[in-house]
Amino acid sequence: MTRVTFEIEVCCDKCGERLCSISRGDLGYILVGPCPTCLEEARAEGYADGYAEGQAEGHSAGYDEGYDEGRAEGYAQGWDAAMNTIEEDI
Repeated sequence: MTRVTFEIEVCCDKCGERLCSISRGDLGYILVGPCPTCLEEARAEGYADGYAEGQAEGHSAGYDEGYDEGRAEGYAQGWDAAMNTIEEDI
């Protein structure tokens, strides 16, 4: 079997800074994080305030209740028991 390795580099579109580590081995994932410089600029421009405002609006519109209801329904259908079985098999 032939193994092919790709090296992918992800950079910030605004400033060009590298945003990820290269995937190595059999894990097959790339870790991407926000550019620290541009993140600070976004915070200065009010991103965090807008995010907090949107989050508060979601909570007031019933997001928490819907999440809790869906989670309870999942447990009622045996999701928790199925996950415990999988963990025991490992």
